[in-house]
Amino acid sequence: MIIDLLLWISSITFAIGIFAPVMTFKKLIFYTNTFSIKSGLASLFKEGEYILFLIIFVFTILFPVVKILLLSMIHYFRFWSQEKRKKLLHYLSLVSKWSMLDVFIVALLVVIVRLGISGKVEVRWGIYMFAVSVILSTLATQKLVRSTHGPQAK
Repeated sequence: MIIDLLLWISSITFAIGIFAPVMTFKKLIFYTNTFSIKSGLASLFKEGEYILFLIIFVFTILFPVVKILLLSMIHYFRFWSQEKRKKLLHYLSLVSKWSMLDVFIVALLVVIVRLGISGKVEVRWGIYMFAVSVILSTLATQKLVRSTHGPQAK
């Protein structure tokens, strides 16, 4: 039941985190702009920053979606053999250790692209939703690894 809760809350906070404001840029007194991950990605694509768009898209949208889907498939559907499930969970647990990188990549790369020298960044609540999603999906991965490998697994 804990794994169910972790997966559901992680999915919900992920979706909220993508569309909610993650940061507000203030330049001087006159210019203020608030971005979500979605609007930041759209802006990067529109401005022709395709490589940066692709990097951020892969690490903030594609990877977490695939991770949550795979975790859900492993947990809810038992069509893979135990050995295949263990192997998938092993790879997911290795990659999960880098998951917080998602949050920092979004923050740093968007700031680098968007912020001039004389500006200020305010972190908004969407980044916290996104961070909660990453943390909960990592916990779900660890719980699934432990349940798949039995009580002797670490």
